[in-house]
Amino acid sequence: MLESCFNVICVLALTQSISQGATDILFVVFFILQAGGFIAVQIKKKAFHSLPSSLCLSVAIAVWIFNGNQTELLGDGNLLIFGSQVPWQLKGIYLAWLAQVILSEYRHILPKLTILLVHMASFIVAVMADDFFHARIVTASHLLFLSLCFDLKLRSWGGADFAISQRVGVMMSKANIASWVSIICLLVCLSLAIHLLSNTLIT
Repeated sequence: MLESCFNVICVLALTQSISQGATDILFVVFFILQAGGFIAVQIKKKAFHSLPSSLCLSVAIAVWIFNGNQTELLGDGNLLIFGSQVPWQLKGIYLAWLAQVILSEYRHILPKLTILLVHMASFIVAVMADDFFHARIVTASHLLFLSLCFDLKLRSWGGADFAISQRVGVMMSKANIASWVSIICLLVCLSLAIHLLSNTLIT
């Protein structure tokens, strides 16, 4: 529902049905609810190993919003949210956060790699786009809808041998490896968040 609201905001912005100032306010509200929702769910699920990465991502998004301007309309239905490209550090933090969530919180669906593959495809599309978050959220919301229609997480979906990696499943089933993956993802998030903050303070 939240990501559908984001899509509605994008349509309103692209059709210029609301002012740019109102668009920016709605985008800020969306990112607050989105980040707050992830953190609240992780606290509720007691997924405390993922929580620090989510906090780093939230801080990086806040820095990007703070340094931004008004949202701009680009050609071919593209939006440049807050009038600035998403910093490479934020993209890196998002990738590490996504890897942490998929390989840790969704570890129980392994060795089925469907969720990993579709989210990585969505991330690659977003990285190649001028409007990173617009592309990422639009594709991710479609994937969420499709996952409601077809349970992509089931081992039997697409066939018992479709998108299966026993090696990844065995590797992530080991507690020490799963812990190291979480630690590495967190260190990447922390280092990139510190780099982004330091660049912001210098400029």
